[in-house]
Amino acid sequence: WAIRALRLDRRTAGVGRAEYRRHANVDVSGDEPELRSARAAKIAAGLLTLERYIGWPALQRGLSLAVERYRGRSMSADDFARTIGDAADRDLSWFFDPLMKSTATWDYAVASIATEARPGTNCGGGACVRSTVIIRRLGDAMFTGTSHPPSGDFESGRALEIDVEFADGQKSQERWDGRAASKTLTFDGPSQVVRASIDPREVLAMDLYRQNNTRSVVVVDTTTPASWSVRWTIWLQDLLLTHALLY
Repeated sequence: WAIRALRLDRRTAGVGRAEYRRHANVDVSGDEPELRSARAAKIAAGLLTLERYIGWPALQRGLSLAVERYRGRSMSADDFARTIGDAADRDLSWFFDPLMKSTATWDYAVASIATEARPGTNCGGGACVRSTVIIRRLGDAMFTGTSHPPSGDFESGRALEIDVEFADGQKSQERWDGRAASKTLTFDGPSQVVRASIDPREVLAMDLYRQNNTRSVVVVDTTTPASWSVRWTIWLQDLLLTHALLY
């Protein structure tokens, strides 16, 4: 059934995400006819990423400026990157270089969330809890936000957002330049981390697998009737499955 009134946005339809994921490491400067749609999908995903990062007005100015500057003559990848950067008033070579000049891929993930009690500490009337969140860069491309290298232990760039949620409802937002193989976040407080997300607003449309960008943990309060109800339901389910196997 075709529902023609239901319009799909560029993320779900126009950018060809399925094609991009199948050939994420395609060389956009290549000329293989069979990979033409893959190259188009990768460039489309790149432009969508830029739109979300620098904003549509800035990208629109850049596209218009590219048409004006190179009307009737060829435009190289460097020319295009420089023109978009001029319109946005920022250096974007950190993004265009891996997109246009390499077969690198982007993929970030929340690897783990671990919690441990800290007896003998005091956080608002109770013992503190230490939560450790580990974020990993699984791809070889980096979404940094700047071409400036880091200085020692100090990161350079804040392109990636990290949202962290706690069991008591509090939230924290962190930033990362996405360069290192991993980033560890440690939180000491009265409540443990229950959810962490890398790039929660899906700015990086080049990210290969969105499924690994968020990780959650379930906190079960064993003192409440609801928790005992859940335990009883699981016990009953196991009993029924065992009964089905025997008979």
